[in-house]
Amino acid sequence: MKRNWLWFVPVICLIAVLCLGGFVALIIGGMSLMKSSDAYSGALARAKNNPAVIAALGSPVKDGLLFAGNISENNSSGQANFVIPISGPKGSATLQVTATRSSSQWHYDDLTVQIANTKQLIDLLNTNQPSSIR
Repeated sequence: MKRNWLWFVPVICLIAVLCLGGFVALIIGGMSLMKSSDAYSGALARAKNNPAVIAALGSPVKDGLLFAGNISENNSSGQANFVIPISGPKGSATLQVTATRSSSQWHYDDLTVQIANTKQLIDLLNTNQPSSIR
């Protein structure tokens, strides 16, 4: 009976490590798949190139490792609703994205940046004001 425990405990530990590694790989793979979507990359590009965001956060503006929300695509239609943490040398912020996809094109319904320390909101869809601040 003692001899069975000598192999049982290491095998259970190995299975636990493999399961944990698989779970982490699944999370990282899902995140990179969502980050490669046009909705994510288009929203991030607008934030990185917005003068008001650059003034508040500094340059370069970078996205964080993790984000919250979802993106669903079905043929030429889809929906997206997510929040991206972004930061620059001067501070950090969150980019709120709500978008719909029709005819294979993403249309942003909400694209706002909230600066963390000042709670300032920057509307990236507002093209009437040069500063894009609302």
